[in-house]
Amino acid sequence: MPPETADPRRAALLSEALHELEQGYAVFDEHFRLVAWNERFFALHDFPLELAAPGVEYRAFVTLFAERGDYGPGEPERLVAWRLAGAARHERIQIDLAKPGGRVIEAVGRHLPSGGICRPAPMSPTGAAMRRGSRRRSRSARAR
Repeated sequence: MPPETADPRRAALLSEALHELEQGYAVFDEHFRLVAWNERFFALHDFPLELAAPGVEYRAFVTLFAERGDYGPGEPERLVAWRLAGAARHERIQIDLAKPGGRVIEAVGRHLPSGGICRPAPMSPTGAAMRRGSRRRSRSARAR
């Protein structure tokens, strides 16, 4: 629905529907600032709700992922730079995020024609992500 033709009632209905999705989502504008989201996105990624505010930079989310090890091993600063460079190049994002307790969530990011990013988050770990997580845990256990 183009913004110039959207009436307030339609916009409110769309917003309500998106917040009721079991899938989490976040949308960032062309400057990588948060413009839309639902609480499920924050719950699935264990993000503090303080980040749920218009204008919060994509960097804040990427930094949190890197610092707590969701991207895997590596220096957080390098992981943040890697992810932000990919976003600037409009690379499609599809990576597995390691979560506490051995959970693995497949993170997907799609670039919007306007230059922004849409980050849907699955309702639960996907089968493929769960298998990859299981293989990672097995390799880790064998390495000990």
